Amino acid sequence: YTGHPTTSSPHVDKLARNGKVFTQFYAGSPVCTPSRATLLTGRHSVRSGMYPSVQFPPSLHGLPLEEVTLAELLKEQGYRTGIVGKWHLGVGPGGQYLPTQQGFDTYLGIPYSHDMCPFVLGCYPGEACDAPSPHKDT
Repeated sequence: YTGHPTTSSPHVDKLARNGKVFTQFYAGSPVCTPSRATLLTGRHSVRSGMYPSVQFPPSLHGLPLEEVTLAELLKEQGYRTGIVGKWHLGVGPGGQYLPTQQGFDTYLGIPYSHDMCPFVLGCYPGEACDAPSPHKDT
């Protein structure tokens, strides 16, 4: 759709022709947790408490359940919602901050980056993921 000389994408081209193409985007933060919080809530990450750093596995906190997410707004309009990929907005005790508690009907992904214990995906088979985390509960 952008005229790449060796790649054809007729379905994407059709979507672009018949839809809206966004060519600029401003991120709410240079790191993922606050940026994701801003994108999903439409609010600056400081207001949701998801600033200034990223969530790590030992953290007990996450995107507050009181925050209204894009998924919740879409569900109110009758849409079914799902998310695929890295969440990185907290897990919490019993998974209370995972996407299915934040308005998403389905979730297929990992809660943190693939290289964070205990969610290492096995880039190095047989390597234990028992090293203590350098990050404190945030």
